Amino acid sequence: MAAVATQRVRWFEQEAREAAAGDDPWSAFMRFMERIADAYCEDRGMVASMSQAIELDELVEARAGAHDALRELMERAIAQGAMRADAQPADLKVLLSGIARSLAADQERDPAVWRHYARLVVDALRA
Repeated sequence: MAAVATQRVRWFEQEAREAAAGDDPWSAFMRFMERIADAYCEDRGMVASMSQAIELDELVEARAGAHDALRELMERAIAQGAMRADAQPADLKVLLSGIARSLAADQERDPAVWRHYARLVVDALRA
């Protein structure tokens, strides 16, 4: 289980790093959020993997890498002037985990619904 959870978190990190490397950080952030919404919808294990509830060394390390990658992406979008200046990775974590837990508890399987909420999060972080 730890290996699978770590793989999911590393995927999240890779997605954030690829988005941060893009020419337009805000557009990359929006696409990143859609990919995350799709992943959460398709794989409920993503929600648990990103949660702090599982405290295994390799998972804690993977989450730190994902957090750093997300911070880089968000800092680029802030520098671009497209994202709120006070936005932090912790904000995104709280918003995403709340939405993910709620939709998972409701057994929501429609990717369009997950993307809708991802767009609301994007709008909440828009400058």
